[in-house]
Amino acid sequence: MTDAMVSQFDFQDVKRKAAASRSYRSKVSSSNGINFTCGDSIVVDLPANQANSYFDFTQAYLSFTVTNNDGQSFKADGGAGYYSLIRNLSVTTAGQTVTQLNSMNVLVNALFDANVSSNYNRNIAHNMFGTSLEGKQYEGATIAAAGSRKVCLPLILNAPCDTTPSRYFPAFGRDRLTYRFQLEDAATALIGNTGLVNSNVAISDVELVYYTVELSGEAQRQVDALTGGVYQLLANDYLHASTSVVKGSTSLTSTLGFSAASLERVIVSHRVSDNIGDATKPSLGSRSTANLSEWQLIINSEPYPARPIKVNTTDCAEALCELQISSHALKDFSHGANFNSNGATQSGYFNVVDASGADYGSFLCAVELESMSGKSDRVYSGIPTIGAVVQYNARYENTGAGVTGVPNLMTVDFFAQRTVAMTLDMKNLGTWMIVV
Repeated sequence: MTDAMVSQFDFQDVKRKAAASRSYRSKVSSSNGINFTCGDSIVVDLPANQANSYFDFTQAYLSFTVTNNDGQSFKADGGAGYYSLIRNLSVTTAGQTVTQLNSMNVLVNALFDANVSSNYNRNIAHNMFGTSLEGKQYEGATIAAAGSRKVCLPLILNAPCDTTPSRYFPAFGRDRLTYRFQLEDAATALIGNTGLVNSNVAISDVELVYYTVELSGEAQRQVDALTGGVYQLLANDYLHASTSVVKGSTSLTSTLGFSAASLERVIVSHRVSDNIGDATKPSLGSRSTANLSEWQLIINSEPYPARPIKVNTTDCAEALCELQISSHALKDFSHGANFNSNGATQSGYFNVVDASGADYGSFLCAVELESMSGKSDRVYSGIPTIGAVVQYNARYENTGAGVTGVPNLMTVDFFAQRTVAMTLDMKNLGTWMIVV
């Protein structure tokens, strides 16, 4: 065996000049209007037939101005700032749905608490999209009466923006890519006074900002030769389902309807139903344990995980470990989170949210379903659930807020992460084909 040298002595391994190309910044305004209010839909169409060009969605964001016409100040609901305004997100092309994410604002708030540090929230996120300057996870920045704030939301949680491994998105397909943002009702998206209504929240100056990489003709011919004119992408995508569980219940079995070639994790959130749609209480940014004692998924009669995840309403250590595993971050000791940002005790932060909404909980649970552990850009190993029955099975036998069992009527949200395949065949129709 010959001796080896460390990479610091490899003087031939240097950066190489990229193929002839240019990158430029574009802004596309909404195609269905100029001025919007809460409850409206915003539609943005990205151009098609852009020769030799690729969208760089890692550098894309939605920009708009929020104006308070209510007469009293309001704040964004939750720890993800004015992402709270986006209820649903859909992406379509050539009559096909690429992404359909309902209750996007609920998922964004959950993922921010589980993955984003309070330091980021207090600095970059506060200035970009209005998270709390104090790092609070249940409310965002204030917009005073008659005031306004420009917001820039990085484009996240949709398949074109989350390819694995990361890829540029071909812009030369024959049909345009359409983004539709369904705005949330004001009383859910914001925390303000009891009279807060949709028409008093104005959304204007809407633009989708993105970068495009354009190759030279010769460079594009090289790419075509490598691909044979067929461009294949894999991406992360999310599905949503929800149900409710009544006060005093000690168990819940709910069929979720998640269909995927590779179901990779499921996230579960409990919110007090009476708080949702109440402008004076956190609709999005407060989550409860709901006195959950154990839970697991049942897929075609087989439990996942094989042993249920146990939950303790005062520390939730096991549930938090499983949540970290689902994020591939169990031993990542630099992993950011925002569960305890305002200095509350651990039991206070994971405790049951009572009917008054006086306690702000951040409890969240999830289960990892990939058979091969670790985050990979090359391999996906989730459970195939096309044609399968996917169920949530839980027990609520803990005691909290003086109640054994579910303490209040709860809305239970489920989010499934899956892998989808996207194929653009320029030798045939030249439109995207989506396979889930």
